[in-house]
Amino acid sequence: ETTYEETPACDGGLSFGDIRIIKPHPTEDECVELIQNGAVDGASHGSDPTTHWLHRSGFTYAAEGMGVDGGDALATQGQLAQYLDQRCFELNFGRSYEITAMVKLSDNLETGEAYNCNPAIEICPEIGVIAYGDTFTNLVEPAATMVMGEPDAYGYQQVEGVVDISTHMRDAYGILFYIARNRDDLYLFIDNVSMKLLPDATPTCENELVQNGDFSSGNTRYWRAYFFNQGVFSAEPGRGGATDTALMSSGHNAQTSIDPTCLLPNQRYEVVAKYRLFHKAEPDVQVSDYPGPDVQLLGDESEIVARTTGEKTSDGWDQLYGHFVADEWKTDLSDSLRLIFRKGGDYFNVLDDVSVTPISNSCDQLIVNGDMELGHRVFWVGR
Repeated sequence: ETTYEETPACDGGLSFGDIRIIKPHPTEDECVELIQNGAVDGASHGSDPTTHWLHRSGFTYAAEGMGVDGGDALATQGQLAQYLDQRCFELNFGRSYEITAMVKLSDNLETGEAYNCNPAIEICPEIGVIAYGDTFTNLVEPAATMVMGEPDAYGYQQVEGVVDISTHMRDAYGILFYIARNRDDLYLFIDNVSMKLLPDATPTCENELVQNGDFSSGNTRYWRAYFFNQGVFSAEPGRGGATDTALMSSGHNAQTSIDPTCLLPNQRYEVVAKYRLFHKAEPDVQVSDYPGPDVQLLGDESEIVARTTGEKTSDGWDQLYGHFVADEWKTDLSDSLRLIFRKGGDYFNVLDDVSVTPISNSCDQLIVNGDMELGHRVFWVGR
């Protein structure tokens, strides 16, 4: 004989929807540095140096004593990555993070003997950030690129870049930070990885809109490449001589961001820059190829805002010049506008003294550059 117990009463039990996951709000201090275990220390001290890190293909290897200054490092045959705290992108929406990392390529996993990667002529390691949303996947590639220069005493080279927090990052449910090896024939070693919040240097919006446009900081802060595998680098000398710094791109596109909230509706702005072109086949010989670079303003729409003037400065630099009006599509943006310097062909492009400033609105003279003092190519077209 089979008997069954009566169905127990479940009054007061859990029902669908009764469980809620509470996402605590982060503190400001928790969101200053986003990379966990960026120093990858621990392999020599009994802890796991791979904590917080994952690999995208390949494997992750604890390289004891093979990091910067003889510390520990991580190595991989693929890409190394970690997920970032998305709450920090909500907290710091509109601000910027600076990415830095020390990386090394090697064909020997045991010795770590360094291969010196030259980003001017070959593809080198880069860093990207991917924001995953319910209806989008947004990629910032590259977010940081290798800086030209000799490796340190341990064979490591620096990768750096700046990322602006966009609406995609703010609204994402997950954000992946990854370091791409970009070389199938070599191992990648990493150490001292950081993604740190930059000071909230809110522009006054009264005059200059381009940050680090004269590159006097000696680095590429606020600038990055437009295409993946086309690096942007600091280079010397700039217009100020041997102690000055300009920006050199080994590809043909470099970009920076402009805060659209700084633009006054219907205000006219002036775009100026100096540049020099060098063909990769003869990198020591300056060329004046026409058409030269142009400058594009990119948001929900795009507009060419400056072109080469065809005139040189007294110290031999070519010039870019143009105007634009802050119409509706430029001012009604939640994300940054991008100012992109474009030049097709196999060139090194060196930029200096980049500036975007407001100019007075005047109807006294309707013809711009009527005296040709800005060069015959500015505001004039053939028909």
